[in-house]
Amino acid sequence: MGSQTLRTETEVIGCITLRKSASFRFFHRSISVPASSAIISDVPKAPKFRRGTQGLKDKWRESWSHSKTMSKNNLDEDNRLLRWFSLRKNSATMDPSAPPTNHRHSTLPQLTEEDLKRISFMEDEEGYWPRRTVQPPSLPPPPPDLSSDQITRRHIVAAIVHSENSYVAALQRLVNEYKKPLECSHPAMLSHSKISSIFHRVPEILQCHSLFRIALAECVRRWDAEEKIGDVFVASFSKSLVLDVYSEFINNFGTAMETAKLEARRKSAFAEFLKVKQMTAHDRLSLFGLMVKPVQRFPQFILLLQDLLKHTPRDHHDRMSLQLALTQLESLAAMLNERKRESEQYQAFKETIKSIGGGKFVLLRNVMDDPNRILLRQDVVTQLEFDSNGGTVAKSKCRKLLLLNDMLICTTLPNTSSSSLGDHNLLNRKNSSGTLGGDDSASHNGSSSGSSGKTEKCMFKWSFPVREVEVEDISISPTMSRFVQSSGGNKGNKASPEDTASIVLLEEMQSLMHDYEVLSRVLGLVQSLKSAYEGLTEATVKELMLEIQYQIQRRDEQISYFDSSCLTLLLGAGNNKEKVIFQMQSPQARNEWIEELRLAQLALDPSNSPAWDIPQESPYPLHKLPLFVRALPVCKSPHLTTVKCGCYFTHTFVSQTGRSKILDYLWVSSTDGMSSHITAFRSQQNALKEVSSFDLVEEKVNDLLFVMGHIWMGTESRKIMVYDPSDPDKGSIGHYLLSDSVIKLTLYNNSIYAGLADGNLAVFTELANPTKNLRPEVVVKLGSERITSIFGSRDSIYAACGNAVVSIDAKTHIIERNVVLTHHNGPISHMACSGVGLWIATHESGTVCLYHLESLQHLQDVSIAPSVFRTVRDSFRRQKGVYVTCLMAHKGWLWIGTNLGVVLTIPLPT
Repeated sequence: MGSQTLRTETEVIGCITLRKSASFRFFHRSISVPASSAIISDVPKAPKFRRGTQGLKDKWRESWSHSKTMSKNNLDEDNRLLRWFSLRKNSATMDPSAPPTNHRHSTLPQLTEEDLKRISFMEDEEGYWPRRTVQPPSLPPPPPDLSSDQITRRHIVAAIVHSENSYVAALQRLVNEYKKPLECSHPAMLSHSKISSIFHRVPEILQCHSLFRIALAECVRRWDAEEKIGDVFVASFSKSLVLDVYSEFINNFGTAMETAKLEARRKSAFAEFLKVKQMTAHDRLSLFGLMVKPVQRFPQFILLLQDLLKHTPRDHHDRMSLQLALTQLESLAAMLNERKRESEQYQAFKETIKSIGGGKFVLLRNVMDDPNRILLRQDVVTQLEFDSNGGTVAKSKCRKLLLLNDMLICTTLPNTSSSSLGDHNLLNRKNSSGTLGGDDSASHNGSSSGSSGKTEKCMFKWSFPVREVEVEDISISPTMSRFVQSSGGNKGNKASPEDTASIVLLEEMQSLMHDYEVLSRVLGLVQSLKSAYEGLTEATVKELMLEIQYQIQRRDEQISYFDSSCLTLLLGAGNNKEKVIFQMQSPQARNEWIEELRLAQLALDPSNSPAWDIPQESPYPLHKLPLFVRALPVCKSPHLTTVKCGCYFTHTFVSQTGRSKILDYLWVSSTDGMSSHITAFRSQQNALKEVSSFDLVEEKVNDLLFVMGHIWMGTESRKIMVYDPSDPDKGSIGHYLLSDSVIKLTLYNNSIYAGLADGNLAVFTELANPTKNLRPEVVVKLGSERITSIFGSRDSIYAACGNAVVSIDAKTHIIERNVVLTHHNGPISHMACSGVGLWIATHESGTVCLYHLESLQHLQDVSIAPSVFRTVRDSFRRQKGVYVTCLMAHKGWLWIGTNLGVVLTIPLPT
């Protein structure tokens, strides 16, 4: 999340219906999808004078055609460029005392002074462009008696203006000094298609920034009187046109530069043209130096606005506009990066599929026809095949795994063949679950054909739907399993020279263990010697044994690293499955591959096909939405129970033998209104497994919080209770009685803040040993109503007390502000913070309100009823009404839970 983010335009893009029961639903990771940050009316487009200048255009064309015919014989026959001239009259015409000149063969059209006055825009094939007569913006002289902050802000604004002037000048050079001369060169140096490819979208970018500079000029002209600039950025860069134009330019940037490089090598005239343009420029910038400026523009804007915002006081009238502008630019940059990534991903997918050869792959040529099919990742792996005994590796082959969102494809690598003696096809049949075929002889043939100058192709081996791919999890590692088998009766087998490194390590481990066993017997014999011999002592033998132990430990670590890089897959459907083993580049690559496979399988699950109800006009693709995993029952009770709260944490457990293990746990509390039931789940193999549960009789838990190895519970009976997650059966290891019911617990800056029902905020700072020092350091009175929500941000604690938002200093615990929100009715029930945007929901209300965190100014209301009722068609459920039951901002999404079992999401800027 950026340091300054704010959102005033919202759109509920997805909702999912969940049945109401004593169970909880969990989703996989949320992916940040930035969105537009404000609803701002578009800046008026540049006026077009097509009707008013129609006669002028005809006169221009007639004069140009006539002069072109007259001057045709005067042109040199070498590669000379036609120069572009200004439409203004020259100085000789302006001076009445100058002698008359007779330009008999002038190539310029003869225009009257009235015609010249009517021209305010120069026509180009892309549209109309403002004339260069408009002076670039600049700050007026500074007034006297400016404060240091005002002087600093003025310098930053001057830097923004100078940067924009330089940027627009660079764009004008690209259009006027490169693109147009190339288009008018005679003879043509480049085809029009090549010119359009190189300068794709440059004129449109110039148009956007020309309009922005007009607004910026008016802003800086009134800077000393108003000191406002944020609205200019928001109005200029919140339009979808800016995103489309820049994304097309950035996605085409690599192609444009490659085209220019190739054409400069092929055509000396074009290379000389680029050289002359660079040498005659005042800054000596090359074509690449000019073309890269749009790629760098928004990061430059972001840095300048961050600097300006840093020197803008909190109470300044332009601060919120600057934050909104910064949010808009950061979101725009994030969306450009995402579009660039998707473009590169799709291009890589097409190139990869085209590079695959093999007869049976022809059946899968339609993989590129599906627009929803994407390439998730591709990995170069080593496929391991074992002998009939399973004790040694018989063959190792280099393979490429292509993981698509619905298919797994295996191919060979170019110029590779089997590293084993003989070539056995492990998967040599075709069934209904996948397409199998190809062998290494095909790879060999492809290699030989490559010598004739053709592009080497990867040969297709097999493919399977991701639904029929299973990762095998074995309790004993592959290398150690082979070690156990080989030590039982395969000691005579010798590895071939092409065996993998794991087999070498295995043999070294066997040798070291054999030597250690021999030295153990030698130690016993040395101890039985009757006489002492030089060099043969008990200490010497023990020293050798310690060295061998150290070497065994090192080999064991290396083998463990290898084993953690091995990926064992079961391919196919039903009982007829094939097992393949791959060695990945690293354990991290293996884990990432397994995670991508799980997400791909999860996305194809019927519960996610689709899980979300999305408006048709929403721009967010389905594969970007969070994925529903499963629903788990948490309490088996004859009474109606409700999930009240929970906490997810990572904890290091130390066993009795002294070994530590890091595990992920989820504690969930459900209640029947009188008592609570606590269920503990452990995250294991991408699933949640229940490990323990216990009841708290006549104790209603309102909130759970994990802090420094302990679970803190806030109860309705005014108590704070602390549990040890490694031994929950022991019961509470500490408790403290407060003045009223504990509603909310929050950890911020190594302090726990407990919001009570009587409006008090209890602050606990001694967290290391809660069994002895479980008492609040200070209790702050915020109001008379219950505190329903607490969060920390920017060294302040924000709490909802009744219909007021109270902020206190996180260090001194002194109340800074107490603002009563009058925009809505009823007490505040939920709050969620994202950057400087504060989302608020009131008690049993179907509206979510957005406020500016620093000023608490109301910005926008979002009604959830239309989106919920779009999915809930039961009239009986509709009669209950809809209201917010939970609110959370996480990883670029605002999650809204409702009483009807529908979850809504709103994208937030990141």
